[in-house]
Amino acid sequence: MTRRPLLLSPLTLRGLRLRNRVVISPMCQHAAEEECGVDVVDVSSGGLTEETRRITVPRGLGFQAGFAEAIRRGAGAAPQAIGMIVDGPQAEALLQAGQADLIAIAREALRDPYWTRRAAEQLGIPDDYADWPERHGIWLAKREQQMGDVLRARRRAVSDGAEQRKETA
Repeated sequence: MTRRPLLLSPLTLRGLRLRNRVVISPMCQHAAEEECGVDVVDVSSGGLTEETRRITVPRGLGFQAGFAEAIRRGAGAAPQAIGMIVDGPQAEALLQAGQADLIAIAREALRDPYWTRRAAEQLGIPDDYADWPERHGIWLAKREQQMGDVLRARRRAVSDGAEQRKETA
């Protein structure tokens, strides 16, 4: 039996059970009521905007994870890492290393709206749609069962065509 990656494992915070540790980061901040306290800290230095280019934070893959790790050690709240987290293995490594409790994706979700599904594939989770919302999973599983060979052949052809275009560029 394959061990479920932390990225796709449930997490419970103050009685709220999350299905996995991937969230789409809000592009704005919401104030919490004072008596509620803080459960999760979204750790960001501001992203890649013109205003933040003056900040001397080296940019690269997962470049803000160190900030999340510092929050985890010092604040007692669960940190949410964000910033150039582009694939499942990278996100899983951040969780396994203890740098964050949650992974937020923002611009990467704009580039790939199926990021979570792709991360699951990269981490070896079977594409059986069992973890999808029932109203979607049932139909996708049925389509896969009836048309899986055709779909896989098409995906391979598209992928091979993209590779050929890269080679000739």
